[in-house]
Amino acid sequence: MNDYERDYWSSYFDFLDKFKALKFMGIPVALVLPYYVLIMDRGLDKLGTPAAGRRWSVPLAKEEELQSRFEQVLKPYKKRNTKRKGKIVFYDAVLRIPQYLLRSSFSPAETLILRQKQSVNPYTAYKTKYFYSLQQVDKETKKSFIKEWNSTMDQYVDHPIYGNVHFRKKVRMLLPSALMQIAAAAKFFETTEVSCLIVGTTNSSDSRSLVLAASQRGIPTICLQHGIPMLEFGYLPKVATFQAVYGERDKRWYESRGVPSITLRMIGHPRMDDIYKRKGMSREAFCHRLSLNKKRKTILLVLHHEEMEMVDSILSELQKNAVYNIVVKRRNGRQRKSEATLALAKKYKKLTYVDDLPLHDVLRHVDAVISYDSTIVLEAMLAGKVVLLWSLNSLSRSSTNYYDSLEYYRFEKPEELVEALCLLLEDGSYKQGYHAVREKTIASLYQNRSGTSTKVLAELVRSLIL
Repeated sequence: MNDYERDYWSSYFDFLDKFKALKFMGIPVALVLPYYVLIMDRGLDKLGTPAAGRRWSVPLAKEEELQSRFEQVLKPYKKRNTKRKGKIVFYDAVLRIPQYLLRSSFSPAETLILRQKQSVNPYTAYKTKYFYSLQQVDKETKKSFIKEWNSTMDQYVDHPIYGNVHFRKKVRMLLPSALMQIAAAAKFFETTEVSCLIVGTTNSSDSRSLVLAASQRGIPTICLQHGIPMLEFGYLPKVATFQAVYGERDKRWYESRGVPSITLRMIGHPRMDDIYKRKGMSREAFCHRLSLNKKRKTILLVLHHEEMEMVDSILSELQKNAVYNIVVKRRNGRQRKSEATLALAKKYKKLTYVDDLPLHDVLRHVDAVISYDSTIVLEAMLAGKVVLLWSLNSLSRSSTNYYDSLEYYRFEKPEELVEALCLLLEDGSYKQGYHAVREKTIASLYQNRSGTSTKVLAELVRSLIL
């Protein structure tokens, strides 16, 4: 943990402390609000400076104290877990577990899918409820609470974060939804018998509301690891009863932040089982769908939604010698239409995009992946593919160094990256050396490479409810 990260957590504890009295349905709303989202635009630049550090009422001294400090905040809202009858509930916000894998270990009779809202439902075999449909808080209640919050916030007009107009505006914008999500979580557990809750994160206001509501009722919860922790702010604190991790490295990392080993489980992720078990399209169908030359090797280029300079240069280098098929994957959701992404598409009008194809189908049929530090890098290695990395400037202050064992395959200059790519694809001895590194890296990063994560998760759930 570096000074910047330590300052972030100190500022978060300060936020929880100063606004702890403002509760809704017994829950401190500050504990539900997504703090990183609140400060990411105009607050992060205040961190890591001596002047800012002197303003926090509860500074964090050591990284191993992080989780224990949060436990002091969470303790009043935790009831001893008890085994009970009820549905095993999957909150499908960022889980993305294929239905065929879910059905292999969780029967429709014992399982309920909770989704944010009604949309195309991939879980047709399961009964489904919708979280947002339970959000009912009248206008006067919201208005009264926001007034109370503003009154407290006005006491800190000279604070480096709370006095910032952008922070104050964003808090006011998110408060109504936070109140509704707290209410929706309470309503869900009042109207549904639940034996266990599985979520994909606890750092969004909806998922945290659900986990806190379950904890208040003594219902065990499991949080699956939704990606690689390149920024630790999205993966801490541990709020669920158990935190599932990909492998040994993640387990050690959580332990270094004070998370008790007994609450960590090396499960991997059921979604990753799809890499080993998916019966997807053939290479011929893949090439036909994307109009690719079947005789050429195929490169997957993974885009970031903001930092595009390196990608632009890599594309330029690859197109100098057009000997490979190039397919491109953009970020999901609104980030797919970011200004930088649209500008790249305008410059390279003939790019082939694979956004609408299942990622694991794409990985099966490409020969190499070029990416920034993303979860796709891990998935590509699990699929046995060549991976080359470039670094995001926005991660310069992160200390996790998740792919440090791949530094030999990380490049700052696009021409060197493309040269290495050609060697890896055409030179057998060079490729053999890479795969030795890949195997060693995966051994540290990922558990259950046999595609058994879904089964291991089911075993943990059964131990909690039977």
